[in-house]
Amino acid sequence: SLTTGPMGYPSRVANLNHGAQYYFNIGSIDSFERNLDIAQRELGISSHDYVPVQYVNETNWTSELTKLAPTFLIIAAWLFMMRNMAGGAG
Repeated sequence: SLTTGPMGYPSRVANLNHGAQYYFNIGSIDSFERNLDIAQRELGISSHDYVPVQYVNETNWTSELTKLAPTFLIIAAWLFMMRNMAGGAG
């Protein structure tokens, strides 16, 4: 069951799944931590039961390679022209 406490936060949740993990993107770490701390205090959660937060930075390699594509194209065009010029000299 779920009841709403002050400021609309849940005040009691039954049958919690202790193995659940949630992943999401946050904007500002400082703002997120401040809001999480306020919410947990308003819920009356003791500090040793606070939600553990782990920050993970993941790199999207496709996006990173896409950023480098124009550079690779310029280098490839330059190499192609140099090879053709060297072939015409001899």
